[in-house]
Amino acid sequence: MEAKLVVQAPGGQRHEFPLRTAVTAIGRSSGCDLVLDYDYVSRLHARIEGTEDGFIIIDCESTNGTFVSGRRVSGMQLMRSGDIMTLSDISITYLDAADEPTTATVFRPIATDCPIRCDSSTWEVWIGDKLVETRLSLREFELLSLLTSRYGKVCTRDELGKKAPSPRTSICAQETRPRRAWFFR
Repeated sequence: MEAKLVVQAPGGQRHEFPLRTAVTAIGRSSGCDLVLDYDYVSRLHARIEGTEDGFIIIDCESTNGTFVSGRRVSGMQLMRSGDIMTLSDISITYLDAADEPTTATVFRPIATDCPIRCDSSTWEVWIGDKLVETRLSLREFELLSLLTSRYGKVCTRDELGKKAPSPRTSICAQETRPRRAWFFR
């Protein structure tokens, strides 16, 4: 098993993000590996780097800071399994590769006839048999997961409102008229 991050969004959704590269950039920018498009998250908020001693977290001079177990990170800090990082109102738990494997939690029923699949354990999106290569932000992934779980059904304004992106977000499901219609690009 590889080391991973378990990201908990403000709405309670949990997603596993495997640490497969030597450096993982975290922030609001679409160029980051882990995109968190939330207020108070900087464009490049923090980095997680693999070293001989394990993974370290480095705050990238973010405006609101990166916290591990309630303490602000200055410079770099070695991560221990179970450490909880806080960026804005998002909690991220670091799990070491040596830990027992965890199972992915299914958050919503999967519509069997939907051509789009969202895998919350890998953050991968599939359309038919094709993997979507663009990594979605946490908000984008949550919204797409909601829409695919409700495939063929009407989503209420309240359901969409809980997962709606901020106005500056460019996403795969975008509001064409305020609070009325959503479509896939």
